[in-house]
Amino acid sequence: MMYWDITYWDECLWADEEMAKLEQEIHEVLFPNIPHLWQDYCSSLGISADLPPTGRAWKNAKCDVLALWTHIFHKREVFVTTDRNFHKLSKGPKLIALGAGRIETPASAASLLLAGESAV
Repeated sequence: MMYWDITYWDECLWADEEMAKLEQEIHEVLFPNIPHLWQDYCSSLGISADLPPTGRAWKNAKCDVLALWTHIFHKREVFVTTDRNFHKLSKGPKLIALGAGRIETPASAASLLLAGESAV
């Protein structure tokens, strides 16, 4: 999804309402305590939203959300990450319900491959 000062112009998509809704739903599962939009994040900290998105916590959250959003949007089967936030029992089932398929660590994904399962 296209985000100024975050994504690459030639490597992103203009989002429609359905795409934006999925992104917000993913964000709400992964980062319920970080505002979804840059403007809201800035407002919560009392800083100007006119600046490019440089808040580390917000930008990291946005990148994590967009990684999973891309995985779901392109209908992939196994999302591979070492980030423990994706593997929490309180979050994993909700992300799977949004279309994430399986969420695996690199080691467990490698085991799937060795067992002959698809990891596309």
